[in-house]
Formats: sequence, structure tokens, C-alpha cells
Amino acid sequence: MVVIKREENGAFSFEDAAQLAPVNKSTKGALIGMAVGILGGPFGILFGTLTGGLIGGTKDVKHLQGIQDTFKRTVGNIEPGQTGVMAIGDEFDQSILDGLAAEFGGTVTRTDEEL
Repeated sequence: MVVIKREENGAFSFEDAAQLAPVNKSTKGALIGMAVGILGGPFGILFGTLTGGLIGGTKDVKHLQGIQDTFKRTVGNIEPGQTGVMAIGDEFDQSILDGLAAEFGGTVTRTDEEL
């Protein structure tokens, strides 16, 4: 989630940001690789850890690239002189976020993208 302010001249500034869900598949991959590598002894542990970390790291990079692409496509929805919040996630009920935005005189724009 990120809070973005768009200046009157069209420039953007980032007011605040938060990572609410962990994005660390490289660590998970390394641990799985290490566990599998135990079967191969010390060299297997090392090889499994490195291989798992690389595979997981690749997934992290793809995920972050997807987020950047989504940001580039949607940041233009913030009008000059306005502040917007961009969040990536799943909703249980759209009316909750719609109601919160309406309280502050805002609107919600959604996209159906898989990251």
C-alpha cells in the first residue's frame, strides 16, 4: 500500500508506504532446498539452499515487476492536486472500502489483475 500525492504540475511524491504481506519466496525456497538437500549430505544442503534461494528469488522479482507494471498503469488515475492510495490485495466486501472512500470524498478504482 502506498500514499501518493500528485502536485499541480503533475509530479508525484510518495507520502507513506507499508508492506502488509510478506514477499519473501527466496527464503522459503532456500529452506525447502536445504531440507531436500539433507539427503545429499553437506554438499547437498549447500546446493539445495542455493538452488532453492535462486528459484524463490526469481519469483520475488517477477512479483515485484508485476507490482511496478500495475503502478505505472494506474497512477494516472490520481488527478493533479490530489492524493491517492494504491493498495494491492484481496477484498472480502467491496462496500467497506467504498464506504471509507466516500467518507473522505474519494472514489475507488479497481483492477482485476493477477500478480
